[in-house]
Amino acid sequence: MKQTSRNYAYDVLRVLAILLVLFCHKYSYSAPELLDTIDLPYILALCLSILYKCGPPLFLMISGALLLGKTESFKTIFFHRILRFLILMVLCTLVVCLIHLHNRFEFRVELIFFGGLNWYLYAYLAFLCMLPFLRLIAQHADGSQRVLYLILAAVFYSVSGIFLYAGLDARLLDNMPLFNTVYASNCWHLIFPLAGYFIAEVIKEGDAAKVRKLTLWTTVVAVLNLVQGEVLFSLDRFVKEGVNLEMMRQHAGFGPTCLIFLLILRFTDNSRIEVHPKRAWVLRELSGATLGVFLIETHTNFSGLLSLQIVKWSFLADLPYTRAILAVAIEFVVYSLTVMLLRRIPGVKKLL
Repeated sequence: MKQTSRNYAYDVLRVLAILLVLFCHKYSYSAPELLDTIDLPYILALCLSILYKCGPPLFLMISGALLLGKTESFKTIFFHRILRFLILMVLCTLVVCLIHLHNRFEFRVELIFFGGLNWYLYAYLAFLCMLPFLRLIAQHADGSQRVLYLILAAVFYSVSGIFLYAGLDARLLDNMPLFNTVYASNCWHLIFPLAGYFIAEVIKEGDAAKVRKLTLWTTVVAVLNLVQGEVLFSLDRFVKEGVNLEMMRQHAGFGPTCLIFLLILRFTDNSRIEVHPKRAWVLRELSGATLGVFLIETHTNFSGLLSLQIVKWSFLADLPYTRAILAVAIEFVVYSLTVMLLRRIPGVKKLL
């Protein structure tokens, strides 16, 4: 069997990230908004709903870890990365328009393309356009600067949630997109790729003491963020009638996302586990299908139709979380198999 240097930790991360995205669109994500008593089920549901938000940031951390260390001309970046993504966005635009034709949807490709697609596509395209300049930041940062960046990002990204709840003027923090924006996901394509690259570099260097310190630091930040999210979300929900629930949750996501990324990268790398060739093939295929799964989930109504069918099953009537798990399992398998088959078509694999 030919040996490969492929790091399967990134495949595991991709699969986990897409599962979190799928769960984020299910009942379990919005459960804290529906519960009126702060008890253990409420606390657990809210904690999970914060963790579900780690899906898209994990994808950006993976891209940062894998792409920021490379050296490419902008011409190469454009034709090999940006153009591929633009083509995908055009195809998604056509799919969205066609799906809604029966709803008398106005077939305006330009309106959908420039502002009607899932926000993540615009964020990732922005990341690709800024790639040469983000590489300058990433590759020229020394060890102390990497640590400083992670600290500043954790502090400003988290503090902004506190400012937002307190009604304080957040313009100072909002003008530092390398660390934070009031609407949290507006800076995900900056802070998470850089954080992913910096964390991956520490692990790659192999200094056990530094890795332990980084693990301890991310654990502390993750716990503090989860506590912050629980408190601010609950205050916003019960005191301010839920005016900023989503931001209370999103601004608690930096530490948990970094911790998930670090732990999987640290404990599932090739030096620690040996992947059987057949399992390696399955993992590669599932990992390679995640972008396609994401597009099907976010740009079609298949998930909604499936959920409507599952709700009709009487034996699941009082088991909303079981319904969510079942729906995610079905979607993941069906979407993955669909994308894997599509990727067998010549030319399609280069897009998906």
